[in-house]
Amino acid sequence: MYLSRPARRVLEVFFGLLASVVFALAFSYPILTNITGLGLDHDWDQHMEFHWVPFYTVIHFHQFPFWDPYKCGGMPLLGDPQSRFLTPFFFLHVLFGPLIGIHLEIIAHLAIGFGGAYLLARVVDIGKLGAIACGAAFTGSSWYYLHLAPGHTTFMSVMYFPCVAALFWVGSRRRQL
Repeated sequence: MYLSRPARRVLEVFFGLLASVVFALAFSYPILTNITGLGLDHDWDQHMEFHWVPFYTVIHFHQFPFWDPYKCGGMPLLGDPQSRFLTPFFFLHVLFGPLIGIHLEIIAHLAIGFGGAYLLARVVDIGKLGAIACGAAFTGSSWYYLHLAPGHTTFMSVMYFPCVAALFWVGSRRRQL
């Protein structure tokens, strides 16, 4: 059966997204089996505060979380680079609470990292199997899990790097910003 080039591209995007989700679910099974569990060691307490205070401010006070009154007599949330309530994933925290929301966010970032690494590999003309290996190598590497295990949730944004690099590559090849 012959498929046109746009149809093959749509099919590849669909299977790439499916592979990203499957990989994220497979590599996050410890999170899924204990989705309401809280890591109490290392820095989980500090980083959970970055998620809990905006959630509490929005849900209980119905206000935009500009300020964290619970830390050191009060600190700005809007100006804190570790505060992550301005991301689209904050809706997961509002819907499910900050504990389940952060676990779902970790899984979503795994899928984003896999898909971004797959995209980067395809943009630099690597074959489909090599692109899958690239996505698996980037998100399957231990650096991500070693940062998240002690609670360093600020490292989740590193999963956007392959997407940024792919878009930079496409822009430089087209000579467009």
